[in-house]
Amino acid sequence: MIDLITGVRKVFNAAQDGIVASKLCEQMSELMVTSKEEEFWEAFLDHLKKTMIYYKPETVVEKIIEFCALFATYTSKKKKENQSIDQDKTLTDETMNPFLLKLFNFLVQNHNSRERAVRYRCCQLITKIFTNMDDDETI
Repeated sequence: MIDLITGVRKVFNAAQDGIVASKLCEQMSELMVTSKEEEFWEAFLDHLKKTMIYYKPETVVEKIIEFCALFATYTSKKKKENQSIDQDKTLTDETMNPFLLKLFNFLVQNHNSRERAVRYRCCQLITKIFTNMDDDETI
């Protein structure tokens, strides 16, 4: 678990520095695949929450919010690519990516927070996720 938290922290720190998002998404995706789903979610959410308390538009916070939105849609796109490779002309059940679903649930539950910074960041992240989603993606 310590290695997971350290890995997630490194990716978030790199996102602040403006490292290429696709590279960071790959690194975060690797952490997600190699760890337990709930442990990864807790580590990711812990770092995201620390970012959401800032109301003023600071560059490092904006970069992290953008990265989180890209990563949420990246996992969904990656899953879809893997399904199209594995698919042998059979219809698959269109279900939402579990990580994206958890993130949406968290954002919707917290969008009416007492803190205006949290409300703002929840709305901002939801908007960025919708913007980054494919047109044919289901919610």
